Amino acid sequence: MSMRCTACAHPERDALDQALARGLGQRGVAGRFGISASAVQRHASRHLRPAIRAAIERREDLRIGTLAERLADLVGTAEAVRLQAMANGDPGLVLRAVDSERGVLADLARLVGHDSEAVRAELAEAEAIGCAVADAARRDPAIGHAVIAQLDAAGSTAANDLASAFRDLMARPALTAIAVRD
Repeated sequence: MSMRCTACAHPERDALDQALARGLGQRGVAGRFGISASAVQRHASRHLRPAIRAAIERREDLRIGTLAERLADLVGTAEAVRLQAMANGDPGLVLRAVDSERGVLADLARLVGHDSEAVRAELAEAEAIGCAVADAARRDPAIGHAVIAQLDAAGSTAANDLASAFRDLMARPALTAIAVRD
């Protein structure tokens, strides 16, 4: 004969289930209601009422949504740092910002279920392209001006932001003094 669930038999089962629904961790629920953490884990995985399970899932969805929003904010911050570093002609900071942006985008891709080799390859390729373009613009201002023209033609907000950063980069006197390497 199987044993009855300690949590289901608990005199405060409704309060126990509500504590789980409110997001109190399983160890916290165990301590508060005087049962083992493993009993709470079994109860949570096998015996929760549908309404309580739905409340917990909504909570998880909110956590994931909040995390996605925070990651999106971090992408925006990393992009702003990258653009400012490009405008200031700081290649070291550009590379660090690109790496941060790539890492956050990879985390965001994993969070939304797009953690695939193809996504990682595209992110790596985008990073390499960005570095190559910035390096080429530093070596040959004509390339920078051509990039600006193409970005202006694209017309998107991101392209306009990048074109503005390239204009700032090209306006720096140090760039005009750099000799073109053969």
